[in-house]
Amino acid sequence: RRVAVLYAAALANNQLRGQLPRLQGLAQLRSLNVALNYLEGPLPPLHGLTELRELKAHNNLLRGPLPELRHLAHVQRIVLANNRIDGVLPPLAGLNALREFDVSNNLLRGPVPAVIGLENLTRFDVSFNRLALARGQASRVMTVDLEGNGAQPLPTAPLPDAPLDEDAGGS
Repeated sequence: RRVAVLYAAALANNQLRGQLPRLQGLAQLRSLNVALNYLEGPLPPLHGLTELRELKAHNNLLRGPLPELRHLAHVQRIVLANNRIDGVLPPLAGLNALREFDVSNNLLRGPVPAVIGLENLTRFDVSFNRLALARGQASRVMTVDLEGNGAQPLPTAPLPDAPLDEDAGGS
């Protein structure tokens, strides 16, 4: 028997093994939580999940590149930390509802995609990968965690001289 409409799949911490199945045909899926399992292989394409708001697949054995994310116009939370995901981060432009993006502790490399314009983004964690942040990419955002990235540091400009506050000196 087939499910007519699936809005949420809460399958976290169930000792699930194997690969995630194809998700096409689940256009109404809003939340997919398969965290804390033993899932392996690549993440399936997400382009048909137009209503997805939450994708949590952290603490698995997932590997391979991240799928294209630009079609996830309503997504608010993507948590894929503690896997073996590799390749480069796909562009995040257009994910205007995105509040949390956590791909920490994976095998990602290359530049961090621009987050300018993602006004709702409050948590952006790409720590413990092989990524580099270009100057001017962070906005007024949030917490940006780049700890543990083994990429070469980007050159930084010296801080401009700030005028001294005459009243703060205690003279």
